[in-house]
This record gives sequence, C-alpha cells and structure tokens, in this order.
Amino acid sequence: MSRLSVIKKSGDFSLIIKNGHGISGPFFIFYLKNDGGENRFGICAGKKLGCAVLRNRIKRRIRELIRHYLPEFVLFGSLVIVARKPAAEAGFDELRKAFHGMSLKLGLLKTA
Repeated sequence: MSRLSVIKKSGDFSLIIKNGHGISGPFFIFYLKNDGGENRFGICAGKKLGCAVLRNRIKRRIRELIRHYLPEFVLFGSLVIVARKPAAEAGFDELRKAFHGMSLKLGLLKTA
C-alpha cells in the first residue's frame, strides 16, 4: 500500500481553498487545485463538528475513503476535503457514496 501525500501547512490549505475549484455536497466540501504535482490530500474538521473524538473519527473515515479510491485517482494535484456537520451522524456507506459521487463529478476518478 502506498503512503498518502498529506498537506500539513496552514498556508498550503489557505492557498488551495482560496485559489482552487470548489464543489460541495451534503457531507463534504472539496477544494481542488491542479498544480501539476503529485496528488496531495488535506482534511479539515473544524470544532463546529463536535468534540475531538468525533472530529478524529471523521478524519479517519475520510482517510480510509481516500485509501480505498487511491488506485482509481487520476493525476490532479492538491485536494482539500472539509467535513460538514452531517458527516458526524452519517454511516460509512453514506460517506462512501457521497465521496465517490463528488470525486466523479470533479473528474478525480478513472471512468472505466
């Protein structure tokens, strides 16, 4: 299994959110910036979602979704995923369907 390239710097998050293309769904907001480099991922779960345990659970689920779809991703650049409040109450299958649909809509996945 290959290791995920993670966005960690606050400035990188701000740059991608400000200059990237965004799409929103019921559980996530995706910000995509095609910078021509390797695929990098960042996950945001703000304090409005709940306690630290809940925020970390949401981030673990999103990381697992990324790992699941990693072989199907095309080269796109940087992606920041912001979790929304309904993601806290949603089941994993609901999150998977929403993630897959939004990824297809943005053209992140191979369609074959």
